[in-house]
Amino acid sequence: MYVSNKFSYFSAVFLFLAIECEADTKVPTLWNFINDISASVKQMTVNNVMQSPLEFKLVKENPSVNFYQANALNLNDREKIESFDLRLSKEPEGTKPFLSFSWQGKCVSLGDIKQHYPQLTLTGVPRGRSENEMTSYTTPADKDRQTITFSFKAGKPDCLSRVVIRGR
Repeated sequence: MYVSNKFSYFSAVFLFLAIECEADTKVPTLWNFINDISASVKQMTVNNVMQSPLEFKLVKENPSVNFYQANALNLNDREKIESFDLRLSKEPEGTKPFLSFSWQGKCVSLGDIKQHYPQLTLTGVPRGRSENEMTSYTTPADKDRQTITFSFKAGKPDCLSRVVIRGR
């Protein structure tokens, strides 16, 4: 289904995510969230970020960029998306939007990710200094030059830890 107003679609999806689902209702997934948020991030600016249903809060700024955070989003009883970090340029032609978040819940493997994003490139490896260092895999840039990076902590290398959506 094509929706001409992506922001309205984004709002509708997050409204759905925010309410408790009935037993016979399809539960939203990480993949729905990534698809919807990556489309919306392309449209986000410092002028419209407060329209987001995630209720981003300005936490820091410098002359070029505003930094935002949002509360955790529960997909169901066992899965949630948290530690949102959104960075938006104050200049219309400045740095493209950057959004990262952590995944908590069912272990999502690299194989699971490749079912949705088959063309991943290894873009980061741990240096052996900490179990929190990440191995990262990134999608090719789309037509708008946006990439999605999936990262796995060295201490738990088989399960997704963080996702970064970045414009180029």
